[in-house]
Amino acid sequence: MTICLSNPGRIMQLILRDGVPGSPTFGQDQIVLDLLGPNGGEQGIHLLEGSWDNLFHAPITQVRDQWAYQEGSTIGDFPRVEERICAIRLGTVGRTTRDWEQIDDLLWRVLGPRKDCYLRAYSTISQPRELRMRWEKAPRPITAKDPGRTKALAWEVSTLSVDPYWYGPEIRYSIKRSEMVEINATTGDPEPGSGMWQGHIPMLNPADVECWPQYASNTLTAPTVVWVPDGLTGRLVRIPTIGSLTPGKEFLVRTYPLDETLSVLDDSQEWANMNGVAFDAAIPVHTGSPVMVPIRIQGGGPDTEITAYYPQRYTRFMGGEA
Repeated sequence: MTICLSNPGRIMQLILRDGVPGSPTFGQDQIVLDLLGPNGGEQGIHLLEGSWDNLFHAPITQVRDQWAYQEGSTIGDFPRVEERICAIRLGTVGRTTRDWEQIDDLLWRVLGPRKDCYLRAYSTISQPRELRMRWEKAPRPITAKDPGRTKALAWEVSTLSVDPYWYGPEIRYSIKRSEMVEINATTGDPEPGSGMWQGHIPMLNPADVECWPQYASNTLTAPTVVWVPDGLTGRLVRIPTIGSLTPGKEFLVRTYPLDETLSVLDDSQEWANMNGVAFDAAIPVHTGSPVMVPIRIQGGGPDTEITAYYPQRYTRFMGGEA
């Protein structure tokens, strides 16, 4: 068994995280395995040589057409993004046979076929990023000898990431109605007493994959209508399209066209009041300089707060920033 020491400064971890919504520990790391780096292998689990296949670039296939009498082909504007299959090699080592069995068991508590775990990679030029994965098929042992005697075993694991992107730390900004000014809804000019409040927040996406923002409110204290930006187009989209959100509710808006646009905390049917194709534009890649965009609130109270979330998606685990 050969431990990968080609870059001792690289840190990679395999993480089991609580993914049960409503759990008091939801989103928290439960087990962190140090695979590579200064602490790599301290728990007896190592990332081995030959583990870098498909970890670097997202599996993107160019879409192209060939026409009669055409030379070559015509490339499409939207390449197809595939799922990511990675073949990684992991080794488990113990001081005794009992130690090895417990260490090997720990590995499969984190990486399995029925729930996702996260591979976290650190970089000297980028913030840490994570790739979500699980088994694609059963791991294959690549050590011929009895691990009970060698107290070690090497595994080849085919992993599946249905979302092929590496995620960096999410960017978020919040604004309260008390930080806004009343405006004329038609002209946008200041107009005290109009009941239409407007403020501005930064919008950016330094990543190398387009970003579809999400917007969420705190608990509403009065009937509220909110207008949020459609990317950098300058267009505002009303939330919800029909009616208003009533006291005691919180909402989440996803702008990605294939997602359910509006979700409300009380599990009501407010989503039906939101057009599923209301948003047209993502934040373009490499929007590294913040662009100020408007948000409007009608109703609500001074503490009504809207938070914008900008997920940061990358094709590889380092580099690519604006």
